[in-house]
Amino acid sequence: MDAKILLNRLLKNDHTLTELILVPLNETLYYFPYSMYEWKRLGILLGDNNSVVKLSISFPWDRFDPPRTLYKALYSLAYGLNRNRSIKHISFRDVDFREYDNNSFFLSMGSFFRNNKHLRVLEMRDCTFDEDCWHQLGRCTKQSNINKIFINGTMISPKGGDEYRPLTVIPSAFHGTLDTLSLVRCDMSDDHIETITKRWKIDNLAPNTINLSNNDYMSSRSCDYLSRIMVDVRKLSLANIPIGNHGVYSLLHNNIYNKNALCVLNLDGTDINDVACEILQMLLQHKSCLIKKLSLDRNKITSKGLNIILDSLQNNKQLQELSLFKNNINEHEWSSILPLICDESNINSTYSSNHTLKMIGGPSKQFYASFAGKKIKQMFLINSNANARWKTTPLATKIAGATKVILSHLTNLNKSKSTFLDGTDDNMFPYTLGWLGEMNAYGGHVTLNAFFHLCQHNCNLFKLAMKCINTPLKKRKICKISSEVSNII
Repeated sequence: MDAKILLNRLLKNDHTLTELILVPLNETLYYFPYSMYEWKRLGILLGDNNSVVKLSISFPWDRFDPPRTLYKALYSLAYGLNRNRSIKHISFRDVDFREYDNNSFFLSMGSFFRNNKHLRVLEMRDCTFDEDCWHQLGRCTKQSNINKIFINGTMISPKGGDEYRPLTVIPSAFHGTLDTLSLVRCDMSDDHIETITKRWKIDNLAPNTINLSNNDYMSSRSCDYLSRIMVDVRKLSLANIPIGNHGVYSLLHNNIYNKNALCVLNLDGTDINDVACEILQMLLQHKSCLIKKLSLDRNKITSKGLNIILDSLQNNKQLQELSLFKNNINEHEWSSILPLICDESNINSTYSSNHTLKMIGGPSKQFYASFAGKKIKQMFLINSNANARWKTTPLATKIAGATKVILSHLTNLNKSKSTFLDGTDDNMFPYTLGWLGEMNAYGGHVTLNAFFHLCQHNCNLFKLAMKCINTPLKKRKICKISSEVSNII
């Protein structure tokens, strides 16, 4: 990006310039200063600017000068940037924050963090800290409005000494303002988790979203500490941490029968098998369960575990997405999904099937090309469309159930496994017509197709309907199935 054009846009406060990326990898798209004067000039312009809301800074080591020069560049930028009050998201990548000449970048940015009330997101990727850096970061964010912290590939603290202190100097993580905390590939250990959960337990202010993925030093013991704060956590990821079945039990056993807020749970690559599925079954079956997305990829779950989870979803009205990629599940076993989402044994069973689940990851493309696979995809689409269009769950369930009844028991009368229109239930026709009329607003061409098949298989349909209308209500014989269908309306 041309430096003069960019600096001029900053000077004129161009409101189309909302994101600025400082990285030397692609100078045609991004901008990167190479002298201390350029860094200082950029900082001054950003300090007076109110259009840029996201600032990303990256220092790839193989393309830059020694660390001392890097730190001087940051210090020059901070001179003016400290006055900015519009940036909402600030991101650092490949930056070494260790101090030189007793100068602290974070101290020089204290006013920016404290007084910029719009700042919400702080992101660190593959950066380098020492204990003093963590302490200075804690001081300058003490009174900030940051509610999302993402730290990826940045070691939380050096080993030895008071190695867990840095976790306690990120004030926003412990004063109730933090909504999301992501500590991925940070060499977190069980002792780190114990430290932060103790603080959250005392204050009862754990973040809504916690991501601790890819921390190899964590074990099932961490799950025992995390279980203390599960009442407040809505999204939790422990992906690629070898917690095993014991870890899943430690995490969930205290919260299975208690009210909790958990909506998203990621247990990918956690070395669990069918035993963990039994624990998850108890959670999913309970009426207080709010989980909408459950991911169990890259584990040792077999067909037995799949059936255990599917059994737990018979009356579950919350889970929408289930992922089981790269497990030990036989190809033909995936067909057991169909009875869960569309039980065609009878009309009532079809209507009472699971109408919430809209995706299961794991079956191959070949499976979805089979008859059962196509039918499962069709049922998922019905569930998805109903839930997307009708935000009220009971109404969405009603529409999805009615659509499945039409497809399974009305549209193909000659192929249906269970049909109530065999030519003898004449009194049933008016109620069927009324029901189809109600469903027409939701079912569209499917409803019309069902009506066509009724006419095709019962040529005296209208005659019977008129006869029924002229018959006193008390003399009408309404069969049990008629009652069931009328209740759908």
